[in-house]
Amino acid sequence: MFVGERLPALAVPRDTVQRQYCRTVRRPELVDLHADHCRSIGMRAALALVPYSGCVHSDSNFAPAAVRDTLRAGEALAPMQALYSPNGRCALAYQNDGNLWFYRDNVAVWFSGTGHQSPGRVAMQPDGNLVVYNAGNHPVWSARTDGNPGSHLAVQDDGNVVIYRPGGGAAWASYTNARPASGDTIGSDEALYPGHELVSQDGRTMLTFQVDGNVVVYRGGRALWSSRTDRHEPGRLAMQHDGNLVAYDKWNTPLWSSRTDRNPGSRLVVQNDGNVVVYRPVGGAAWATNTVAHF
Repeated sequence: MFVGERLPALAVPRDTVQRQYCRTVRRPELVDLHADHCRSIGMRAALALVPYSGCVHSDSNFAPAAVRDTLRAGEALAPMQALYSPNGRCALAYQNDGNLWFYRDNVAVWFSGTGHQSPGRVAMQPDGNLVVYNAGNHPVWSARTDGNPGSHLAVQDDGNVVIYRPGGGAAWASYTNARPASGDTIGSDEALYPGHELVSQDGRTMLTFQVDGNVVVYRGGRALWSSRTDRHEPGRLAMQHDGNLVAYDKWNTPLWSSRTDRNPGSRLVVQNDGNVVVYRPVGGAAWATNTVAHF
């Protein structure tokens, strides 16, 4: 997808297809969410987020969400149901493909990786754990936050989804409050999210954060460099304020870094010559993939 770009569309990376996106028209009524309507190149499909109330759940022990931006203990989302941030710019949606997706400004920045299963429910359990269940009532993903009874989930205006303990401390977060990167650059305090990519100005070199957790540089369909971080649940590729480029998993564990801290304000650029470079604010290169000679 080419998804680092800002489109009037929701970018929807699938967990088995790395280069596709789905478009959206934000409406209160339901629009078809099925991937069958995606077309081959670009995989565009109609997609909209649905109201947060009025769903019937297969497990009567859980109630529909009563508050637009919050999932409290004992509440659940049914398929094709969503929560929205107070400002309406962020949405957490449980879709018919079995994935729980989080959208920020119409760009998908987080997903549970539970696609290709019959959807069941997303439950905020009394023990404090957020769990995605399939239609067979089997857990397929969780936030690993059990042991915090009475916790609730909140979709925030800052672009983060957070599970708060009753006392107020955070038990889990999506870590998606960094601005999504676009074009050919990851600026300071921006991030590239799973399934998204940056493309050089000539359109020939691409840096992608794949849904398998690997960061890869491609040119003409050929892989030139990778972070060798596959087989992980991807979180974000962050250009940190200190100048370090870091790949994190879903649990905020660093998987790889450029080791360029102490260079605050640096940015990453995907260049026409096939190289991907972290530049210091004053212009000197702090790190590069050194892939110029590979094409």
